[in-house]
Amino acid sequence: MINIEYKSKRSNLYELQVRTIIGSLPFYSEEVEGAARVFERSIEKLQRRSVAFPADCYKLEMAEDYKSFTIWHRKANGDKDRVVAVVSNK
Repeated sequence: MINIEYKSKRSNLYELQVRTIIGSLPFYSEEVEGAARVFERSIEKLQRRSVAFPADCYKLEMAEDYKSFTIWHRKANGDKDRVVAVVSNK
């Protein structure tokens, strides 16, 4: 089982869609690596609604031990802006 801890609560369209994808991860995978793959595939399917694609704005960073990953919102220049959620094993 995976555990999801939300860190950001912004209400823009992209972030709401991303949080919906994150919330559905336990239904698709019980392992962190599988959830990471599902997230990356799902974020690529979101439609572009501004100058940036969602896949460019929201990136995941896997922990060194592969037991958790952090989903970051990134600025237009690629710098990390804020943590959206942390997904880990229970």
